[in-house]
Amino acid sequence: MRSENQGKTVVFVVVSLIAVMCLSTLAYANVSAATQSEDNAVIVGSYGKLPIAFEANEGQTDPTVKYLARGQGYTLFMTPGEFVLSMTTTDRKLSENMVKTESIRIKFVNPNTDASGAQTITGLGELTCKSNYFIGNDPGKWRTNVPSYEKVKYEKIYDGIDLVVYGNQRQIEYDFVVAPDADYNQIALKIEGARTR
Repeated sequence: MRSENQGKTVVFVVVSLIAVMCLSTLAYANVSAATQSEDNAVIVGSYGKLPIAFEANEGQTDPTVKYLARGQGYTLFMTPGEFVLSMTTTDRKLSENMVKTESIRIKFVNPNTDASGAQTITGLGELTCKSNYFIGNDPGKWRTNVPSYEKVKYEKIYDGIDLVVYGNQRQIEYDFVVAPDADYNQIALKIEGARTR
């Protein structure tokens, strides 16, 4: 009789330990999920404050592009004559997997160019991050250690006027830096592809 009670006691203790472990795990999971949710909110909030990294084009995209920047749902291509903002969205009306791409072109009207039609576009504030592109099997086409910058400057886009582009992951900003004796009336932009709702 005594060994039968001992067996029941051992089973009861083992079942109790398993129940305590399960309850502890559930409690930890709830605390962990709440903490993870708070951590995710902090991470997402911090991500939106990160500066945009403007990559120099070293062959990873069309050769007319001098710099490009990527963010959530968009790519900005910077060429001598314009910016092209390519935005991707998922069109839920058509299909859950249907990706829709739209572009907005911001063209500079009558910008300065040199004899070859080029402008001086330079990266400012090199970042420590580098990009690497390993596409295909030909190592000659791979691009490694592609530099990124905090800002991009279009020098003398108009007489006495520079353009500086910068921002964070949620918005792209640009400033026209006008010299004291320059005529700001030279600045003209043509926007194509924008829609009003």
